[in-house]
Amino acid sequence: MLRGLAGAITLPMVGVTSLAVATGALAYAWYQGEFHAFSV
Repeated sequence: MLRGLAGAITLPMVGVTSLAVATGALAYAWYQGEFHAFSV
């Protein structure tokens, strides 16, 4: 039961985590680009 529950939770969590990481990386890259534009 516990193993099945962990398996059911793991897949959505991987999707949510990868989405959060991708969003964070995109926001960080955009922020770095903005910062670069302002520093020039």
